[in-house]
Amino acid sequence: MKVSLIIPCREDLKNNLNFLLKKIESWSSYPDEIIIIDSTPAKAEIDRHVLDFLKTNNVSINVLRRKNFYPGNSRNLGILNAEHSTLAFLDLGTIPPSTWLQNGLELIQSMNLDGIWGETRYLAKTNKEKVIRAATFGDLPIQTFPGSIIKKEVFFQCGLFIENVRAGEDADWIKRLQLHGIQFAKNNERLAYSGLQGARFKDIIYKWHRNYKSASIFPYIAPHRDIYFLALSLAAVTFAYNWNWFWLDWKSVSSFYLPNVTKISMGAIIGSYIFFRGYFLPKKKGAQLNFLLPLNFIRISFLSLAIDIVKLAAFLQSKLSK
Repeated sequence: MKVSLIIPCREDLKNNLNFLLKKIESWSSYPDEIIIIDSTPAKAEIDRHVLDFLKTNNVSINVLRRKNFYPGNSRNLGILNAEHSTLAFLDLGTIPPSTWLQNGLELIQSMNLDGIWGETRYLAKTNKEKVIRAATFGDLPIQTFPGSIIKKEVFFQCGLFIENVRAGEDADWIKRLQLHGIQFAKNNERLAYSGLQGARFKDIIYKWHRNYKSASIFPYIAPHRDIYFLALSLAAVTFAYNWNWFWLDWKSVSSFYLPNVTKISMGAIIGSYIFFRGYFLPKKKGAQLNFLLPLNFIRISFLSLAIDIVKLAAFLQSKLSK
């Protein structure tokens, strides 16, 4: 089974290109073709050592230059230019184990599958990186399009990726594939994502706003968006319908007056949010109790709040721009 490996190359991860290509030397099975879609302003350079290794092992490499391509553009270009009937996908931040490709191909053949999903674990070393991971992806491996190995014919059934969006096109494609009932399974060879290394809180907040503003056009995001709009409506009602303010002139005589009801209700809302976003969700996603306590759950809550606010802002901006 001959394989074309498709790798989009974008500016913020360009330095990772040769690092990923050098890792191929340790793989137990090599792809027959590598297609790199270079969308960086300045041409990405491939090490001579890498080129010599690929040539020695009969691995062809095709670099397609397209400036300012979004991920959907890049993957579509790779799919349409691939010579072989089985396609493997990686991103520059995702590093697979040495047996990833071989194991995936064996699973496809032995189980007569149309494809294998990638599974990725997000790496974090410093406390800040671990807080970011807990507030976003979580410690447990998650299903990702990078790392997937898919028969080319699947794209003729489900269509290609939406090209004019910055993010969310892979989740949209996965939802379309699920509607067709195509046979996929998970690869038990997990990729490692190193993109959180050196990440700053403001970078994560900006990225979440950008990605959700871009992805808000997709149908699959509608339930997620509706939950945020509902939360905004409930918050507005809570602030507007202030019981003590309504009974303020009669609080000394009215039997309807409840002391400290506003503080109690707001405290309950804030406490519930901190528990859910700072403890429950991170714990569900694999965070260890000794990491969350005594203080990290507070840091996670504040970052989660910032992310939720910018996501809501992204949804509102998208809705108002229509």
